Amino acid sequence: MSGGITSGHRDPRQPVTTVNDRNDEMTTNTTDHESILNRSTEMQLMHEAMARAHCQARFEEVRASNRAYRLVAAARAQRRAEQAAMRARRLMAAAVLR
Repeated sequence: MSGGITSGHRDPRQPVTTVNDRNDEMTTNTTDHESILNRSTEMQLMHEAMARAHCQARFEEVRASNRAYRLVAAARAQRRAEQAAMRARRLMAAAVLR
């Protein structure tokens, strides 16, 4: 089958060309081209959504990590305050006994 004509099968990525009856110009079927553009746009939007979801997940991880860090820091501060209060009580008891 020479000449590039096949048995009804064509590459869907290539636009269909037809002859315009009015002025015999070659025109392109825009529906195939538009569907390719729509698929490209959909892929781009899908990638953007995936990137957004990834950034959101990373943000949540950082937020949880910061929350855990603050919780540990608060526990440490509370422990230091309790130790200081205990030292103050011992000093008071020692002062009273003298």
